[in-house]
Amino acid sequence: MAYLIRGNELELAVSVGTVLGEPAAPAMHYALQLLATKCMMIPMCFPSVVYRNLAADLLLMTPGSEVHLVKLCAFYPGCIEEINDLHKKCNLPPAEECTQLAETARADGNVFETIKYYLLSQEPEKALPIGIDFVKGCISNSNWTLDTVYPVLDLMSYIRTEKLLLHTCTEARNELLILCGYIGALLAIRRQYQSIVPSLYEYTSS
Repeated sequence: MAYLIRGNELELAVSVGTVLGEPAAPAMHYALQLLATKCMMIPMCFPSVVYRNLAADLLLMTPGSEVHLVKLCAFYPGCIEEINDLHKKCNLPPAEECTQLAETARADGNVFETIKYYLLSQEPEKALPIGIDFVKGCISNSNWTLDTVYPVLDLMSYIRTEKLLLHTCTEARNELLILCGYIGALLAIRRQYQSIVPSLYEYTSS
């Protein structure tokens, strides 16, 4: 299973995992997540409704996939009717309700939930300054860890591209790219992908 996943034979990995059953479940679920992401990242296929629904179906087959479903819905660039249709399929509230949920989470001091619901709302760009301020606040503290900041940065990275390219988001976009490059390099060191670390640091510096 590991060799198939590393070789990007994701469909075959899922098929083998289905046959092997429970012992292969963790690897198969990981392959399903990667396959869903693959559906999202093929420009000529996404935002095709077929590939959008396929990505959702693959994630719904995976236990504990709420965050991945949030990423899918946050990334999907359709009209509001299509977005709400996808939200419904993924068991998430409509975009119109997400603004209120984000404001409630912010009042409660829950940064991750605030970012999550703003990304799912009709104004996802509101998530950027909140998330960036949180990450910068964490890394200015001497005892910060990757596990504290990575989930927030990872989630923010799925903001819809057309929102990220807004003129009003230029500064936030640049800061997000810098932080992702820096944290990505540290994550690569942890996972022993040493060969890409210099490029990530060079990217961050530039």
